[in-house]
Amino acid sequence: MSAGLQVCGSRGDCISVAAGLRERQRTANGADAVVDSILERVRTGGDGALFELTEELDGVRLEKLMIGSEEISALASDVDDEVLSAMRVAASSIERFHAGGRPSGFVMESDGSRVERRYVPLRRVGIYVPGGKFAYPSTVLMAAIPARIAGVGEITLFTPPDRDGRRMRHVAAACMLSGVRSIFTVGGAQAVAAMAFGTGSIQRVDKIVGPGNAYVARAKAVVSAMGLTGIDSIAGPTEILVLADRTAAGEERTVAFEMLAQMEHGSGASAVLCSDSAELIDGVAKLLNDGLASAAATHQSALRNYSLVHVSSCELMEAFAEEYAPEHLFAVGRMAEKIAESVRNSGSVFIGRYSSVAFGDYVTGTNHILPTMGTARFSSPLQVSDFMKAVELQRISRDTAAKLSGPGSALAESEGLSLHAACMRLRGPMGSGRGGVEQ
Repeated sequence: MSAGLQVCGSRGDCISVAAGLRERQRTANGADAVVDSILERVRTGGDGALFELTEELDGVRLEKLMIGSEEISALASDVDDEVLSAMRVAASSIERFHAGGRPSGFVMESDGSRVERRYVPLRRVGIYVPGGKFAYPSTVLMAAIPARIAGVGEITLFTPPDRDGRRMRHVAAACMLSGVRSIFTVGGAQAVAAMAFGTGSIQRVDKIVGPGNAYVARAKAVVSAMGLTGIDSIAGPTEILVLADRTAAGEERTVAFEMLAQMEHGSGASAVLCSDSAELIDGVAKLLNDGLASAAATHQSALRNYSLVHVSSCELMEAFAEEYAPEHLFAVGRMAEKIAESVRNSGSVFIGRYSSVAFGDYVTGTNHILPTMGTARFSSPLQVSDFMKAVELQRISRDTAAKLSGPGSALAESEGLSLHAACMRLRGPMGSGRGGVEQ
């Protein structure tokens, strides 16, 4: 629901209001106990539990869990040419943008020694794509294309079952374009459990990526904490922060549409407007609550999930943004470029009236799988490096061993690890001389 109008007259006020909004979001669901039960059922029940949970929670009785490559191809063939063309545009942009982000590693050499950091792709990745009323082929592209660029050996997709088939065909088309060869029609926390524990027909994955609802987020957090699999982030519902200074007068309609568009996702999606203009805030609030709402928003109830923050200066707008750390930040007005230069805590920043967040959701090439719930303070958009891991290699020469044995053994002794110290002294000038690596 709407938090109403909040007023910030100081940096401390901004911090307090931002923290209050975040706390309201964090306590808006009670997913913990439900998710823990689902995880245990899948861990002990395997495939059988997946069939049962899908019928209980999604109302669908599955005959099989997996859609293979031939069926994916058949489903994709039923997609309109215009939509396929649009997917190709998006896929091309995503490919071009992400191709430059593949980490290459580095080497340090000295005295005949060589230490190296090498990046290797993960073997198996599971992509979670939300379902329900909407199709999200764009999320398939956003996750699978960077994984393919990274060189992941096996990419498997999980998405809730489709009652009428209209949603799955678009997901299948995106799979065809991005190299995904299998789809498991399992959603929610049970999909996360299957990827983390493995079942009779599903292999454990090295990492789970992709957005989802509160139950998916909780499940990802639990299996990550258990050390079962890696995750990209603990994502919550979609969110946007709009910063609009008083020079953005006349842009009320632009601002309202940006907020409505993100709230269109429903399921807790939220929008916040922060401005130093009471008049602009009033104008946007009117648009959010009048006839524009019914024309622009799919979910009428989503209109209640917005907040309005009035600050006394542009500096406080920046302070609020840094504390709130939004998934999407849309800045309009004379201060937009300044915000773009200084902002640190946002998943993706959109500058100026033409830079709609919706472009980034689909076709600019940047990733729309972004940190939410304030985690943009320390997390990044999904990228190629998320599908790789670093391995460090060390080849130590006799000369290097002789140089490092003294300081290395001293440090080890200071920590009480005398056998570590002995290993290094053995390779030193006072050792046997046989412990070094001859190259």
